[in-house]
Amino acid sequence: MPVDSNTGHGSKKRKRKESAERERAYDPLIGLEQLQMNTLRRYKKYYKLQTRQGLSKAQLVECVYKHFINMQVNEKEALAYFIYMVKMNRNRWDNKEATNMNNNNNSDENTRDNRQKNEVKTFTN
Repeated sequence: MPVDSNTGHGSKKRKRKESAERERAYDPLIGLEQLQMNTLRRYKKYYKLQTRQGLSKAQLVECVYKHFINMQVNEKEALAYFIYMVKMNRNRWDNKEATNMNNNNNSDENTRDNRQKNEVKTFTN
């Protein structure tokens, strides 16, 4: 075993990550690096993150990731809200489509009726 000249003890180094370091290890599944700089800046501004001026994108991603990973989320509430929004947006979208289809059908019918009236007028004159 090699001896460390400073302490006189063996220098057996462990390559073990601390729990805090493990939490900070970047998770590529989140994919924050795919976001635009403006989006990252808005996140930083919204959550009032304290950072120095002129960060590179990689540094900003790291800062946002550290904040994001440490946020406390009530999973039950988040899922319930997500399902509610999906259902409401779907219904709202379906209603808009139905309204647009009815309006388009009515306008087509009106146009057809007007054309027929004009044809009758020209034929009778």
